[in-house]
Amino acid sequence: MELERWVIDLLENLVLTNLSPMKVYSPFWDHIRAPGSQNSFKYIEAATMSGHFKEVERVTTESNFYDAEKTKNFLMEAKLPDISFTTSYSNNMLREIEGYVQKANPGSAPYNIPLVVGQLLDDDCPEDFINGLILSVHSLLPIAAFWKSVRRVLRATRERGKPRRTCTQRSRYVVERMNSDLWDSVLNPDNKYRRKLIDQVVSRTALAESKSRGQVAAAIKAFMAPDLSHELIEFLEKIVFQNPTFSGSIDLETLLLETAFKVDVSRVMDYINRLDNFDGSDFGEIAVKAQLYEEAFAAFKKFNLNVQAVNVLLDNIQSIKRAVEFAFLVEEDAVWSLLANAQHEVGMVDDAIESFMRLKPA
Repeated sequence: MELERWVIDLLENLVLTNLSPMKVYSPFWDHIRAPGSQNSFKYIEAATMSGHFKEVERVTTESNFYDAEKTKNFLMEAKLPDISFTTSYSNNMLREIEGYVQKANPGSAPYNIPLVVGQLLDDDCPEDFINGLILSVHSLLPIAAFWKSVRRVLRATRERGKPRRTCTQRSRYVVERMNSDLWDSVLNPDNKYRRKLIDQVVSRTALAESKSRGQVAAAIKAFMAPDLSHELIEFLEKIVFQNPTFSGSIDLETLLLETAFKVDVSRVMDYINRLDNFDGSDFGEIAVKAQLYEEAFAAFKKFNLNVQAVNVLLDNIQSIKRAVEFAFLVEEDAVWSLLANAQHEVGMVDDAIESFMRLKPA
């Protein structure tokens, strides 16, 4: 108890002298965070008076050892500025927002909830998170005051003019319309929302949940513009790998591979390994022409095109050792024959004879 009393006295003196108590007090937090609300309240009071509002938020969220009513009244009288939920969302700290709304006395400040929700919508926060946030505190809210504040927000929006769509809503609208002229307008370089809308379509939920082939086809056509090749490949990845409606589509897998060959060959091997519905012969030959010999071998091998595969090993990669290993793996006469000829050409006569002996009798 002597340590606790000393720390509290020190804290009060630091506040009176306008110094920051947090650097001194924080190391002692574990010692004084114990049943007995006076200690925790002193900490909250000191953090408030010294302007450490994030520390107020942390303690009221993490600690249960303070008088809720007394703390509520103190914080209301202190008229704290809103805790920055915008920064929290941008850093993907949704749990912090949840703690603020649920534990920072939501009933005592009914205007905070619609303001938080409005900002989260502006920041394109996922709708399911916003819905869950409201549901999680509904029993603590004075409904009349809450709706009064919501109406105030809506009225202010109307006074500013026609309610604007969030970026998420705009991107969904464009996707659902399937209109080429609208897509051209949205993707016009002069459109100030162009970058945000592209990012929404590529990285968020505008098409991730779509089950409409028409919507996907219209979006793909729009993204075929020369300056959007990298965005197209990101978009196709989302559709092919994350949307079960379109997984396994021959057309989409083919387009994804074609796009990778054009704009980012570093992805080709990964796609060959992960995709199953493309023409292995065609893309193997494309890979050979692009001098992507390992990718070519992988494509041929995946579709059991063993003659083409061993030719890549012998002619392009020029590894007889790997060709021998491959021949033992597939045990195919045509492969052994090609290997034997290659061994003979480089003077590996004994090995060539052994390879010829692996051929099955006619």
